[in-house]
Amino acid sequence: MSDTNSTTANAVIDCRDITVEYRLSDYRYSGFKDYVMRKLEGKGNAQTFRALDGVDVRLERGESLALIGHNGCGKSTLLKVIAGLITPKSGSVRTIGRIAPMIELGAGFDFELSGRENIELSCMLMGLSRAEVRQVIPGVIEFADLAHFIDSPLKNYSSGMIARLGFACATAIDPDILLVDEVLSVGDSNFARKCLMRIESLRRHGTSVILVSHDMGAVQRFCSRAIVIEEGKVRYHGDVGAAIRASELVMLRRIQKSVIAHQATHPEFTVRPVLIQDAVQCEHSLDVSRNFSIELDIIVESRELIRDGLSFGVGFFSQGQLVAGFNNADLGTPDPAERVRECGKLKIRFDVDGGLPNLWAGTLQIVVSVQDDHASRPLTFLEVASVQVTNSRLGHNVHGYLMSVAGADIKFELKPGQ
Repeated sequence: MSDTNSTTANAVIDCRDITVEYRLSDYRYSGFKDYVMRKLEGKGNAQTFRALDGVDVRLERGESLALIGHNGCGKSTLLKVIAGLITPKSGSVRTIGRIAPMIELGAGFDFELSGRENIELSCMLMGLSRAEVRQVIPGVIEFADLAHFIDSPLKNYSSGMIARLGFACATAIDPDILLVDEVLSVGDSNFARKCLMRIESLRRHGTSVILVSHDMGAVQRFCSRAIVIEEGKVRYHGDVGAAIRASELVMLRRIQKSVIAHQATHPEFTVRPVLIQDAVQCEHSLDVSRNFSIELDIIVESRELIRDGLSFGVGFFSQGQLVAGFNNADLGTPDPAERVRECGKLKIRFDVDGGLPNLWAGTLQIVVSVQDDHASRPLTFLEVASVQVTNSRLGHNVHGYLMSVAGADIKFELKPGQ
C-alpha cells in the first residue's frame, strides 16, 4: 500500500498498529473432502498465531533503523508488511518511494533463465524501464562477480552465487527505501564487506534503511535508532545502545525460561540439588586480555541426586547466544561428582591467566551453570554479571562467529566451602 499524500514531507514509512496473524494447523489435509470430513469429526482445528501485535514503525527520509530480537519474534514479517508482501490483519501501512526488499535474496528468479535474463526480469519487476535495465546490467554483473557464469542457467548456480546476484539486483535500482534482512549471511566474508560498503554508500546518498541483523556491530555502525521485538510486540524503541541492552535482557530471559521448561517436562529435574549461593561479581568493565577470576559458592542440598559427569561452567553470552565458554570437563579435570557428594558446601574458582584470546569487545553477560550426567541434565543456571568487555585481543568480530577459548590458560579449583 502506498500513499504519497497522507504522510508528512520527511516520513517515507509510517506503519501504525500493525497486527499479523497466521492460522496454524497440526494436520495436513489431502484435499477438500478430507478437510470437510475432519471438520465434521471435530478434528484438525487450526490455532491462531499472532506474529505481530500492534507494532508502530516510522522512518524519516535518510534515516537508518534496526530491528533486533530473537529468531521468530516477527522482524522479517514486519519487513514483508512494509514491502507489501504481506497484508496485515489490521493497521495502516504508508510508504513513499521505490522500495528494494532484500528479504529473501533470489526469490522470484527463474532457474531456467540465465543470470543475465534474471537481472532483466528482477529489475523490471522493481520498476526499471528496459533502457534503465540495460544501463545497470554491467554494474550488477561486476558487483556480483559472476561474469564467467552470467549467461548460464541459474539452475547451475550455487546458493551463494544466487544470493550475490539477488543482492546486486536489489541495490542496483537506487532505492528510496532499503529493507535488509541478515545481509551479512550472503556469500563469503569478502562479499559481506562489499555488501556493507554498498549499503553505507546508499545511506550516504539519502536512502532510508531498515536493517534486521543479529550482528550488533553492524547495527551500531549503520543505525541511529533501534526497535527490540519480542514475540511480536515492541519491547523497546529508541537509542541503539539501550536497545542492545534491552535485547540482551530479552534473550537471557528466554534462555532461563527454556531451562525452567526443560526441568518442568522432566520430573527428575523438579528437585534442584545444587544452588549457586553466591558469585563474586565482576567489575562492570572487564579487561579480558588480562588475568581475571570467577569464584562461586555452591550449596549441594540433595547430594544423593548428583550423578557422574558433573560440570561447572562459565559462559559469555551476547544477544542470548554463547560466544565463549568453558567448564571443568573442557579443562580435562577429573570428574568432581564423587567429591561433591561428600561436601555440603563448595567453593569453585576459575582463574584465567593471560586473558581470553578469542573474546570480542562489547557488552556481554556472564552466566554460570551446573550440569551433570555429562552435561545432559541442567541443575542450575544463574547470570553472574553484565560486563563491558574491553581491550579484547581479537577486537569486535564482524560476522559474530562462535568463538572458542582455545589457547587460554584456565585453572579450575574446587574445595570445601566455609
